[in-house]
Amino acid sequence: MLVILIITIISFEYTYLNAQDVPYDGNCTFTHDCADWREGRVICDEKKTCTCRQPYSTTQGNVFWDSTGHRCVYCPIRWFQRGFDCIYFFDDIYIFNILEARCYYFEDRTTSWSDARHRCQTVFKADLITFNSPDDLDWLRKHGTAMTLEYIFSHVGDSYYRRYWIGAMNEPFVKFGQFSWVDNNGFQFNQNSSMWCRPGVSGVPLTYKQQPTWDENGLHQTRVALARWKSLFYDQQPVLCLDDEQPGELLSPACQRTSATFQTKCNENKDVCQNDGICTAITEKDMIACDCTETPYGGAYCTENCGNLSSYCQNGGNCTKSGDCVCNSLWTGLLCETAIDPCLSNPCQHNTKCSQMDNTTNFICDCEDSGWTGDLCDSSEYPCPAERCYNNGQCKLNGRNNFTCNCLKTGFQGMFCEQGCLDTDKPCQNEGSCINNACICNPLTQGDFCEVIIDKDSVEIFSRLLVLFSLLV
Repeated sequence: MLVILIITIISFEYTYLNAQDVPYDGNCTFTHDCADWREGRVICDEKKTCTCRQPYSTTQGNVFWDSTGHRCVYCPIRWFQRGFDCIYFFDDIYIFNILEARCYYFEDRTTSWSDARHRCQTVFKADLITFNSPDDLDWLRKHGTAMTLEYIFSHVGDSYYRRYWIGAMNEPFVKFGQFSWVDNNGFQFNQNSSMWCRPGVSGVPLTYKQQPTWDENGLHQTRVALARWKSLFYDQQPVLCLDDEQPGELLSPACQRTSATFQTKCNENKDVCQNDGICTAITEKDMIACDCTETPYGGAYCTENCGNLSSYCQNGGNCTKSGDCVCNSLWTGLLCETAIDPCLSNPCQHNTKCSQMDNTTNFICDCEDSGWTGDLCDSSEYPCPAERCYNNGQCKLNGRNNFTCNCLKTGFQGMFCEQGCLDTDKPCQNEGSCINNACICNPLTQGDFCEVIIDKDSVEIFSRLLVLFSLLV
């Protein structure tokens, strides 16, 4: 029986076909394995974990993971970061929390609400601070001491309290005192909220201005400010609350960065890195740079030959930063152009013949007359026909498609009981068994091939008993 099968095996170091879609903080082999590698600014780090690319120096700030937008966001130095990761404020103080990661900046200059929002968006790649629930203000109160010392009242001449524009407004107008957020997150509140400034309540000074009632302003559009006192505390937390202001009032911007607002030059030029090259800009000021090391190409945009070689890397090889091709296990050569013989791994089963096809990773399995069929000569539809084992060997099923030949008492050995004993073509005689290339004789015979009969009559009786025993078994 002759069965020939051509099998093609191509193994790439990386290709978009075998990307693993590994989530953030999951285990990876390559950056392309990470689900958000294209726009998420993630990298497969030295620990083989999908994580955020960090700036070259900690003096540049930190990058954190925004789980809502599935992207890494750069938080510059002197911005106040909140999120899943540890937050660095001073030499040895770290704060942890489990809220959605964000990054806050409180600017010194004062301006109108619309100009404050425009400045957050254009200058800082951010937007005015928004809340998803009153818990967000509670978080600011909880960590307000650290935030105040370094980020709000950082100057000696700072006033007793300061107010900042945030991203809440009563537009589109419903009624006076009803507010929503600029990111349309669905969370609305009014002046009855626990977040509101009320003189004499929750630490707000009695002398603080009274807020207008709902019908005093008529249809005037108003905006919301965050008020923060320098030295007032309530329940051992700094006093922060919200109040209502006319949009032309001159207050300072309170900006926040999230995955929805932050952009780098990579986001603005999505297709600049070709052939699955990875754009590595981390901050909004970083110039575009393409990482080509998980592609076959070199050059600034992953479109050129690998280093000084005559071509790009072939057959799934990757181009290193030094301009060399790293080949996978099936190819070798400067350009990974030479196939390694696939037959070296003995893919064809049951000692059948394997042949490489030209300079490829293809091979042919020739099952010949082995009695085996299938892709790798490893199966048979009818594994135990009468003629499968030679010289009266007994065929025994081994699983669904495999078999073994029991050669005991045939005098022969081999997979199919086809070989003689003692390195000859002669079998063991008189019901002897060839085991480990030596004849094992029954008690009534002897000799190298069990050819010497001690008692002929006893041998005849012994042979009959063996036949009877085999029938009973």
